[in-house]
Amino acid sequence: MENKRKALLLIVLSIVMAAGSIISILATTPAKHRKVIIKRAHEMNFADTAYYKGRIEPLRKQTIHLDPEIKVREVFAVEGQTLKAGDAVLELDDEALSYKLRLEEIDMELAEKELAGLTEGVNSEKKDLEFEIRKLRKELEVEVHALEELHQKHQRDKRMLESGIIAQESLDASANAVKKQESKISLLELELERLNDAYARQDKERQDKIYRLNRELEKIGENIKNLKKLKDIDTRAGIDGRLVKMDISNGEYPTDENSTILIYDFSKYTLVMDVKQRDAVHLRKGMTAEITLTGMEDKKYKGTVEEIDEIADNANADGTAKIRTVVVIDNPDESIKVGYEAEVKLALNMKSEAVVVEYESIIQDKDDSKYIYYVHDNFAVKRPVRTGMDNGFYVEILEGIIAGDQYVLNPPEDMLEKSSVRIWGWRYEFK
Repeated sequence: MENKRKALLLIVLSIVMAAGSIISILATTPAKHRKVIIKRAHEMNFADTAYYKGRIEPLRKQTIHLDPEIKVREVFAVEGQTLKAGDAVLELDDEALSYKLRLEEIDMELAEKELAGLTEGVNSEKKDLEFEIRKLRKELEVEVHALEELHQKHQRDKRMLESGIIAQESLDASANAVKKQESKISLLELELERLNDAYARQDKERQDKIYRLNRELEKIGENIKNLKKLKDIDTRAGIDGRLVKMDISNGEYPTDENSTILIYDFSKYTLVMDVKQRDAVHLRKGMTAEITLTGMEDKKYKGTVEEIDEIADNANADGTAKIRTVVVIDNPDESIKVGYEAEVKLALNMKSEAVVVEYESIIQDKDDSKYIYYVHDNFAVKRPVRTGMDNGFYVEILEGIIAGDQYVLNPPEDMLEKSSVRIWGWRYEFK
């Protein structure tokens, strides 16, 4: 009997020692490595969410820029006044501008006449020179032919002198006749060269004058265009709206401070954003949006995508293509102010019954492969997955696990070092 009690005592002691060893092992493991949360993949209506910043703008804006050289004759509206399209805002005193415009138009008329004279006169002057050149060339041909005959006569006189038929004086006379003819031909050749130079020079000078006049006409034309643009400044309201800025008075010349007049259409408030291409491909007119004012994050406004530009802007600092997008605020209140910064939440690419897991459960290796720890029979097994959309909170799972499968929400460092682990030795909880 005593032996049985001793044996039983040894067994109990062994169990207590073993339990103490297990407790000791668990106690030496840091708490963060002993506790994991296990969740189930589930289905939900899911959308890829994008966030963009923008500033609140009125539905439409009209800006009137006044020229500092044109005096304001009379002002018809006051700041804060509600205007209808076509209402006169002010009247300009453009007499000085009209005088400048007339001077420019006179300069253009004179330049055009001079250009026409050069263009029309070029043929007659050219023809005169061409006639003189042809006439001189013909005369030169006659004189060259005469020189040849004088040379022949001189040669005959040499032979006749040798035969004693003529005297030395006759030979000297024929030699002088040759020299005189050669001098005459030299003068004609110089005159022909002068005419040819004049012909070439006259053509170049004329072309230079025509070029200068054309450039001058272009400059005058640009001046006239700008003056007419200033003269034709539309000083009427082009939209229905409120006159939000006008600081100029009767008889004043505009300055940098008061040369801009602003009319805003407050019938609607909008946000203008530059949406990246990866998100813009899912944008559609009429798509809903959630809007939050900076500093009032607890209050949500509804919005609708009203305008999407047809052409992307590729001249961005980061090199990405972006699309200008306008969102209208559907439920504005007194808190909405033009110029306020706001954040727009866009739900893109909506999908129903998507299988999702929480974002922090996804592990990404150096080679960009993605994994999740799939839980089955007290084992957590590292399983590759293919993901789809994510919204910062949930990730869509396209392949790897299905709805209802369990997974480790927060795989700790010790688990990340293994492809599978038994989790009965870890503290875990289901959520």
